[in-house]
Amino acid sequence: MLSEIEQNKELKSQALTEALNTIADPSKGGSEDFIGKLYSKQFKKLAADASRPDKETKIEYDDDLVSEIMALRKRLIDPSGISKVALLEELPKTISLPSGKCEFPK
Repeated sequence: MLSEIEQNKELKSQALTEALNTIADPSKGGSEDFIGKLYSKQFKKLAADASRPDKETKIEYDDDLVSEIMALRKRLIDPSGISKVALLEELPKTISLPSGKCEFPK
């Protein structure tokens, strides 16, 4: 959003003029809120993105990750250990990732 403001010289000029007019005489400030409209547009986009259904993604467990999980489980939960096959059977197969994308200005 900030890049949109930076790239649009007319928008920057209008926003600055409105701000200076409002400071000089609040009763004569501009009736149009350019920056507010940009924020409103961005928030509406974020809300629409966040309301989409989540995406199911398959989890791939490589040997290093499985070894680490087994070691942690043995140390923290079950000192007798667990077999790799049994552990893989317990672990989730997919993860639900939100499809909405939240971007903050740079």
